[in-house]
Amino acid sequence: MARLPGFAHVHPLQPVSTVQGALALIDELSHWLKVLTGMPAVAMSPKAGAHGELCGLLAIRAAHEAKGDTARKRVLVPESAHGTNPATAALVGFTVDE
Repeated sequence: MARLPGFAHVHPLQPVSTVQGALALIDELSHWLKVLTGMPAVAMSPKAGAHGELCGLLAIRAAHEAKGDTARKRVLVPESAHGTNPATAALVGFTVDE
């Protein structure tokens, strides 16, 4: 779904009027998830750990691309970092420096 035209390049700073379809989809999905699971609410945001890390790096990449800055591809990761940190950065297309 996220790669379909109209959804693939939605940006958090877009005017709300331009993302009504995406917001409707999120609302509809959350409704059906609540119905199917019997839960009173669902969260449609990234979770902690590797998922949050991936979403953060994707947002950073999108922000750079939106500014036309495609040269910034390095991520600094300490040697003490969890193993997913370098893997996630590489998955997003960044190079990792420790």
